[in-house]
Amino acid sequence: MNVGNRYAQTQQETASNERLLVMLFERALRDMNDASRSFRDGRIGAAVQEATHASDIVVELHSVLDHKRAPELCAQLEDVYRFVLLRLAEAMASHDPVKTDEAARVLAPLVDAFNTAVATANMSSW
Repeated sequence: MNVGNRYAQTQQETASNERLLVMLFERALRDMNDASRSFRDGRIGAAVQEATHASDIVVELHSVLDHKRAPELCAQLEDVYRFVLLRLAEAMASHDPVKTDEAARVLAPLVDAFNTAVATANMSSW
């Protein structure tokens, strides 16, 4: 295992639940951007694999929504997740990078918002 992989593994093993959530958001967004590039480059197999991985992450994010704690927020997030999943499915069916770009453009503000919220919460606990 190289140093980068060991660092990533250690980071995942020691991260808080909140930080893990942010890492999932970031990975889904990275996968979407990679899929867009792969579609544009004609690497359809890689693009579908990357878009599928992003979809799997979004499904997982959806599954951990806690409707009892924040019903309105969960309803809004469900709408975003549905849109993202639909665009990714359309991208995989049509090999259209524009669809993955749309999914990424919608998810990006959530990534930023969750990252900021976790960083702020961690700073206030010092």
